[in-house]
Amino acid sequence: MSPATTGRHGLLLDVEHLCAGYDDSSQVLFDLCFSIHAHQVTTLLGRNGMGKTSTIRCLTGLLQARSGKIVFQGHHLERTPAHVIARHGLGLVPEGRQIFPRLTVEENLMVAARTDFSNHWTLESTYALFPRLRERRHQGGGTLSGGEQQMLAIGRALMTNPKLLILDEATEGLAPLIRQQIWDALALLKRQGLSILIVDKNLDALESLADQHLVLEKGRMVWSGDAAAFKLHRHDVQRYLGV
Repeated sequence: MSPATTGRHGLLLDVEHLCAGYDDSSQVLFDLCFSIHAHQVTTLLGRNGMGKTSTIRCLTGLLQARSGKIVFQGHHLERTPAHVIARHGLGLVPEGRQIFPRLTVEENLMVAARTDFSNHWTLESTYALFPRLRERRHQGGGTLSGGEQQMLAIGRALMTNPKLLILDEATEGLAPLIRQQIWDALALLKRQGLSILIVDKNLDALESLADQHLVLEKGRMVWSGDAAAFKLHRHDVQRYLGV
């Protein structure tokens, strides 16, 4: 296994020996160890069913760790409720988007808005990132196209003003033009200094965006490395990603 990136950026998230499962008889994550540093983009790669979503669920409090540590900016998250984790600064764009179909676009954004400190992400800044949401702001979330719903899910997560934005299947099922708009938005967020953890299958887009790559196989970390190592060993890494 290649060593994960440490870089010159401050440590944001540290995961040590994480194990988790969904019932007493099944375990899905085995001794995961990785770190995420501020102002960097990290990918979480692997075939379907290899533990990517389970890892994200542990980080965001939707699945309780059986053992190990999850430390985010000094806060231990292993037994912390999901809504408290969100307040600490983890913003989730879940697989399947999970927007509120009966609320308008603007209501979907406002329901997640942080109002307890000076916010970088407001309605105006979110609409600037995704102008289509401004055009659709009075429409119900359920009337949007899949791509527009993904923009809304990202915008909703940004309205929590996260320190780490987590995207589970960032562009799955989207038309090529919409996918490119999402990648362009994520590249802009990176330039602005936002830390991002992303699950997606588009290796070309991920290679150009990410600073660090993590690869899971059956709930275990089988490869990790920085952008240079990924480029050098991409052929070897792809054997963990094919069908």
